[in-house]
Amino acid sequence: MAVDERIQQSLERAAESSGTPDIRLDRITKSFGDIIAVDDLSLEIPRGSFFALLGPSGCGKTTTLRMIGGFEEPTAGLIYTPSSLTSRFSRTSPSACGERARVEET
Repeated sequence: MAVDERIQQSLERAAESSGTPDIRLDRITKSFGDIIAVDDLSLEIPRGSFFALLGPSGCGKTTTLRMIGGFEEPTAGLIYTPSSLTSRFSRTSPSACGERARVEET
């Protein structure tokens, strides 16, 4: 199969609506001592979508992305992602959104 055909197939699969989001944040909070960087954030990023976080400096955009990527652990809340993105989180039972990631103290 040619590379162009594989790219086209990937784009078609990404465009298919599965009814479940690729990434879901459920009441995520991140604090650094007394400073709350992200406070009770819930959102869903649909499969195959282009998504951007916009806001002023210091509103928690980078902290949110770092939690999704596994570079920071939320103080509270759950992150649901495809299993390929949950390697830094402990996995619990699968949910409708792929793997359910729960942060645990190490």
